[in-house]
Amino acid sequence: MNDTTLLELMPLLKEKKIGLVNASAVSMGLLTNRGPPNWHPAGPQAKSICKKAAEYCDSQGIDISKLAMHFCFKTNRQIPTTLLGTASIVNLQKSIDVLHENLTAKEKKVSAYCMQKFFKKTLSWDKKEVQKYRRKLKAATQ
Repeated sequence: MNDTTLLELMPLLKEKKIGLVNASAVSMGLLTNRGPPNWHPAGPQAKSICKKAAEYCDSQGIDISKLAMHFCFKTNRQIPTTLLGTASIVNLQKSIDVLHENLTAKEKKVSAYCMQKFFKKTLSWDKKEVQKYRRKLKAATQ
C-alpha cells in the first residue's frame, strides 16, 4: 500500500518468467496501529507518513492493517503471492477474513483517502537499497 516500487518491474519479470512475492502486506509493522519495531529499515519520513495514515484510520475507526491486507489480496492483483507471518492467531484470522470479505463503504472511503493523501507518492524504505536491488536484478536477468 505504501511502497509499490517493484510494480514497475512487472513487465520485465513477466518477460523473464520471474515471480514476485510480497513478503509483508503490513510493511513489517509500518501499516499497523502499533507501528514498526525499532530496527525497521524505513527512514524517518516513511515512518512518519505511515504513522499519520495509521492515526487517521484509527480516528475513523478503521484498522489500517485490514486496508493493507485488502490492498495486497484484492486491490493490487499484479503480485500473485503474499506471505503472512504473525505470532497471533487473532491477527492470522483477521488476515484470512480479508480474503473472504469486501471492504465496507466507509473502509473503501478511508482507503481511497489514505492512498491519495499519504501514499500517492510511493514511500521507498531506502532509495539506495532499492536502486542496488534493481541493479542486481537487472544484471541477473540479462
